[in-house]
Amino acid sequence: YDPRRDVLYVSSFDNQYAQREGPTGYITKLSLDGEILEKEWVSGLSAPTGMAIWHDTLYVAEREHMAAIDIGTGTVVGRWPIPDVEFPNDLVIDSTGAVYISDTRTSNWPDSRIYRFRNGTFDIFANDGISRANGLWIHDGYLLVGSSGNGYLKRVRLTDGRVEPVIALGAGIIDGIRLDEAGNYLVSFWEGQVFVISPAGRIVEILDDLPAGLNTADFEYLPERHLLVVPTFLGNSVVAYRLGTG
Repeated sequence: YDPRRDVLYVSSFDNQYAQREGPTGYITKLSLDGEILEKEWVSGLSAPTGMAIWHDTLYVAEREHMAAIDIGTGTVVGRWPIPDVEFPNDLVIDSTGAVYISDTRTSNWPDSRIYRFRNGTFDIFANDGISRANGLWIHDGYLLVGSSGNGYLKRVRLTDGRVEPVIALGAGIIDGIRLDEAGNYLVSFWEGQVFVISPAGRIVEILDDLPAGLNTADFEYLPERHLLVVPTFLGNSVVAYRLGTG
């Protein structure tokens, strides 16, 4: 979500990207009522996934690279290779402008990595005890991580990279992580479920799209509107839900 322009950016991954001759991924610009403002606002991207905004620049995780897009012009203004990466996935930015990217690393489950980009270079910020790292979010001095390989939501202390468990969620691909207006975690399983997790550890399922065959990939949540915006991945659509405030 881009609060300055009040629009949404959606990454089109292209699930067949490995069989294509060139990069076919793109970023779509959507209004909050679901109107497609620009279907291929930025094209020529290599299977883009996670995104975040910093100072009018949209940073995007691609295959093997991180791209920077100038939002005002809709052009790629930078691209940096990620060293020894296997599957860059989600991307978040902390209050200092450091970028964190999860590497799912399917060949080595116990050694999934979180890369950090600052001062123009990447380093490995964390990998101890993280398995099939996917969803990321930053809250209260910690980087929250979906450690899907062992079914845990974990957190990494930003000051020293110490990894701590938050809660066991069980089997599922932990894709989206956000915070709601009441201080609860919102967490999605890519397979089709969204959960609310209270600070006390109570888990409540609020969305189950498994029967409809719709995925719940890395979502966006707008607390002031109580609006949950979910990309359905293989469903090739974006669905919005208004959450109750009770």
